[in-house]
Amino acid sequence: MTTDRHADLVAIDLGSNSFHMVRVQHRDGELLTRYKDKVRVRLAAGLDDQGYLDEDSMRRGLAALTRFESQVAGLPGKNVRVVATHTLRVAKNAHEFLARAAAVFPHPIEIVSGPQEASLTYAGVAYGHAIDAQATVVDIGGGSTEFAQGVGSQVDSVASCAMGCVVYSERFFGAGQASARGFELARIEAKLALDSVADQFGHSGRVIGSSGTIKACAQLLSAIQGSPLITAEGLSALETLLSSEAPDRISEQFGVSVERCEVLPAGVAILQAIFETFDISVMEFSHVALREGVLLSMVPAHDDGTRVRTEARRQLLRRFKVDQRQAKRVVSAVTALLDGLGVEDERVRDLTLDAARFHELGQAIQYGGYQHHGAYVLRYADMAGYPPADRECIAALVAAHRKKIVDPSSIAEPFRLALVALRMGVLSQSTRVEGTEVPPIKRTGDGIEVSVKSDPGPLVAADIVREAKYLSALGLVLVAS
Repeated sequence: MTTDRHADLVAIDLGSNSFHMVRVQHRDGELLTRYKDKVRVRLAAGLDDQGYLDEDSMRRGLAALTRFESQVAGLPGKNVRVVATHTLRVAKNAHEFLARAAAVFPHPIEIVSGPQEASLTYAGVAYGHAIDAQATVVDIGGGSTEFAQGVGSQVDSVASCAMGCVVYSERFFGAGQASARGFELARIEAKLALDSVADQFGHSGRVIGSSGTIKACAQLLSAIQGSPLITAEGLSALETLLSSEAPDRISEQFGVSVERCEVLPAGVAILQAIFETFDISVMEFSHVALREGVLLSMVPAHDDGTRVRTEARRQLLRRFKVDQRQAKRVVSAVTALLDGLGVEDERVRDLTLDAARFHELGQAIQYGGYQHHGAYVLRYADMAGYPPADRECIAALVAAHRKKIVDPSSIAEPFRLALVALRMGVLSQSTRVEGTEVPPIKRTGDGIEVSVKSDPGPLVAADIVREAKYLSALGLVLVAS
């Protein structure tokens, strides 16, 4: 199923909790979002004890499809793909819903299997993240939870479990505030459901979560602990919060919708069971998932995250008219300086070199304070292949690459030496002359030593004195030799 490179594409996901629609333009390897919509349908809540969808839930679903219809009007069938997940997989009268949907919506609905859903979700996450080593993707829906494991764009193992935030909310939490007993029962049930897939997946150092549940957890944890990364300790903190505060109070305080807060206790309990079963230490949130996977199924075969990142960089550098010859000079200098400082962590090096490429990006807005203008763009630009955590790291490095380091806390410990390399690299290439010498640099027992010339050159002793003052904000000692 393929389509033209510059045509609009629409993906619609008929989930057990919400129906989602996204319309994009596929251009030069990127999916450029043009329109998004979401309707909370709670389809799974309409399943009765015999497995039949009730009339109210069907009407909510049909109303959502009617709302989406205007966005697909005029598009050929090859440009639209509609997938339905767990609830329509299991509903005994799904055929009735499909027949009624055909009367209000002009494109067919495809009920995908659990493994198909997991594969599509993995493809979407791999598009948005650079998965260069084995990673596990987890997606908690309203009626089921999908797992996929792979490297790059290649998925190796997939599975689906019949446990979701809407179904578990109905079963263990009911109306009103969450309780410790509800959490306990939901975790027990989730662990039993996970028994069927526990042996299928090897331990993965990197775990990426998608879905509204995991997004809400990351949002709450950002406010509570200052980081969106999800840990077992963080989930315990969320359990305490959800057990002590009503959904409307949490929504008012943290900006998560009331509707999401109502099903979040079930989602947190499922996550706790997943963390324990798979011995997960940390999970990051992905803003892309199933819908992006569906979109990618309609475009020519795509490469892995490395190519996607390269294309995203090229587009952004071109859009902001960055001097790419100067960027290459700085990248080369920073690479040598990272080597001199013994910075070996691959992620730290990659993101620091991206910061070197983007360091002058803000000059297209205004020269004064351009490092801060560039950081703002990098935080909020649509950069395929770069998850939010990576964009934030690059933005923090760009903001701190010259002059006073306004927010030292934004530079995480692993990136502090790398920032020295970035700052020295930019300074050393300030003449914008090809072949300008890169000053030798090394770590010493007391700090960092940079060799400078006594005669005029790219770096003189006065530069090091000034840099030493700025870098002292990070607890770093810089000296000239």
